[in-house]
Amino acid sequence: MTSEADAAESLNQIKAAIGAQDLRRAVTLAEAALARGEEQPLFLNLRAMRLEAEGRVSEALADLERARELAPADFSI
Repeated sequence: MTSEADAAESLNQIKAAIGAQDLRRAVTLAEAALARGEEQPLFLNLRAMRLEAEGRVSEALADLERARELAPADFSI
């Protein structure tokens, strides 16, 4: 498990990658963060995008459902 500071740093790096329009890097960072146990709706959403692009729709849907559980009021998921 990672610390809150580590999770915040991951989130900042991912947001920076998105801001730089480097979606591939954002997805890679999100997957690494998830592997470290840093479960954030944005990270799940990014991984779901990759899974869907690979045709792994049921896995993508599971990530999106988990993201919705974590942030039920976030309509961007």
